[in-house]
Amino acid sequence: MNQTMKSGAVSALFVLGSLAASSTALAVSSNHSGTICKNYNAADAPYIDYLTNGTRSIKTSTTNIVCPMARNTSNTNGAYVYVDVTHSSSVTMTCTAYSYTYTGTLLGSVSATWTGSGFHEFALNLTGSGKSTAWSDYSVLCSTPGNRAAVINGVDLNES
Repeated sequence: MNQTMKSGAVSALFVLGSLAASSTALAVSSNHSGTICKNYNAADAPYIDYLTNGTRSIKTSTTNIVCPMARNTSNTNGAYVYVDVTHSSSVTMTCTAYSYTYTGTLLGSVSATWTGSGFHEFALNLTGSGKSTAWSDYSVLCSTPGNRAAVINGVDLNES
């Protein structure tokens, strides 16, 4: 093997090694449409309205809507959960992100509330020691205003 070929092989290995090392530090995202969300209570099923851009409640009062999320990794670092919502008027919504084991044991949760009109993104931090396992699951529960006043547009899971 001549010097040029050796140099090229070493350069290629260096680049591949650098890419492999840097990819471990990148976050893995799972983006979900708000149409994955559904009624939390069975009695509320008739009041859930599915749109092309998300899910809303047509009930006259507040409705709990749950959004299960699929994972793309088995890391144990936890995740950031982003919930995109649109309010048609100034109303209040609370969303809580949960991490739990495959047997249903709660590992962690975090909530946020927003009052306003227009678009908003909840950023819910579920990172940290003990807040996930390689087999844990994530979901979001939003206390959604009724009367078509709010749409859950999307739920994004960003695992670090």
